[in-house]
Order: sequence, then C-alpha cells, then structure tokens
Amino acid sequence: MKKLVLTVFIKNKEYSNALVRGLSMESPGIEVREAHSLREAQVCGLYGILITDREAYGTFAVRIERERRLTVREMLSKSSELYFEGTGILFGMGEGNSARVWEIFSLTGGAGATSVAVMTARMLAMEEAKVLYLNLKRKDDYSLYAGADFSGISSKRKFLYKLMNSEGIFPMDEFLTRDQWGVSYFAPQPVRNSFEYECSATELLALLCRRGGFDHIVADSYGGACEDAVQIEVASRRDSRPENSNLKIDFRILNFSKKTGREDLLLLPEDQVSFEPEGEGINISMEGEFAQAMARITGHMKNSIPDM
Repeated sequence: MKKLVLTVFIKNKEYSNALVRGLSMESPGIEVREAHSLREAQVCGLYGILITDREAYGTFAVRIERERRLTVREMLSKSSELYFEGTGILFGMGEGNSARVWEIFSLTGGAGATSVAVMTARMLAMEEAKVLYLNLKRKDDYSLYAGADFSGISSKRKFLYKLMNSEGIFPMDEFLTRDQWGVSYFAPQPVRNSFEYECSATELLALLCRRGGFDHIVADSYGGACEDAVQIEVASRRDSRPENSNLKIDFRILNFSKKTGREDLLLLPEDQVSFEPEGEGINISMEGEFAQAMARITGHMKNSIPDM
C-alpha cells in the first residue's frame, strides 16, 4: 500500500511547526515534511500533497485560508480525499493498529442494550479516544439516543461498496457524523440495516478494526460477531425468563435494578428521570444516576481487561 508524503509550506512558522507535529502524531502511516523554500514546495507538490497558504503548486495541494486554520483531522481528511479522488490510490493511516471491540447485546428485547451501548461509547470517547458506535442489528433505532445530526452524510450501502472494493484506509468523513462527546455514527436506515442484511458482521468488524482508525468500536449486536471482542450482556430485572445462551460472556449488566451503591458496579438503576424526550429523540442525561452508573461500569470493565 502506498505511503503518502505530506509537505507543509506555511508562512506562519509557529502554525507550520504545530501542524507538522500534529500530523506526525495523528497518523504514523504517513510521512510529514516541512518545506523551507518556494522551490522545495514546488518539487514536493509534484509527487505528494502540499499543504500551503500560498499559491497552489502541483496537482495535489490543500490551500489553507489564512482567516481559518484547519484542525489536524480536517487537514488529514482533505488530504486523503484529494489524493484518493485524483489517483484512486489509498494510503495507510495507522493500519495494523486494531481497535478494541465491545459487543453489547441482550438475549431478550427491552433490556436497554442500545442505550447502554450508546453510553459506553460516550464514556470511552470522553477519554479522548476515537470511538465508533456500530449497530449490527436489524433495526436502526439508535438515532433515538444518539443526539447527532445525520443530515448530509452518505449511506451505509455506499460505504459498504467503497469498503469492499478498496484496500487500506480511505476517507470516512463522508459517511460519519459525531455527537458532542466525539462518538462517530453511521447514518441510520429507515427500513433495513445494511450492516445486518448486506454483509457479514464478522467481516465488517474485522475490516473496520484494521482500517477504520478507531481506538474502540462499540457494536450494538446479537453477540458473538467478533471472537476477540469484549462480550457484554445486558439483562433486565423486569424479565424473569431464564438465561439460555452459548455465547462467551465477559460481563453481565443488570438494567432497571433497584439496588444502588458503588459496590454494585454492574447494576444499572431504574432511572426514568435521565431519559428526557427531546424533539424526535430522547436525551440521556450525563448528570443523572444512569450516567454515573455507566461511568463506574465502563471503568470497571476497562480495569478488568489485562491489556487495556
């Protein structure tokens, strides 16, 4: 897979140095250089991506408007899109750094697995990790809790086509939106979830782990899709049916529990106050008992996994 060279040629040296450092840290799969002369920038613009606030040199140049400085992630996204559109060649941005997968599921309906999955993703993202929430079930009902704007992003079907017909990491911003805590989501589908009907959940997770550039993937699933995943069952105190599963289960969370206290790390309280209707969705409070319990549970699970 081709390795991309990014060259920074910006008049403001302080910004230039910070950008070079940030790009280098963000993505070890690319080579970042700083041009110190007009001639050097012109040469670099011929065979890689040139990031500049001057006149554009060469075919692949990202022009920075001086009144608006782009973040490192915005710069990477623009660079990768430009190069992919111009050449069809993808470049590695950390491939091989596999994400940790958390599979969250329930054996019966109504246990609250989706709200637990969304909150787990938030808790992980609040630690400055790159987190993807991924629904692998038939119905895309996570938009109810996500609190994210899904307008303007491309469909899951288009994403699957691009993923299955390319190699390496490609620009994913077209397909993702982020909530205020930094969790990434794909656009929900109104009828059928393409990630359940049109692909193998196991294969999709494997590809996203290698090529998505995430630290964590929280999969709202039926369990057992990823052999190396942390398997988390969400059960309901309201459901008296006996458990019947051959799945490996690492943690069990009992939702709607009437018990409280820090010692009950895997018990979630019955906390209707934290779930407030907001527009067409439900806002899950980050200040209530439910969020506090999820913070304890997520911390407990992370501390219980040897290599976390």
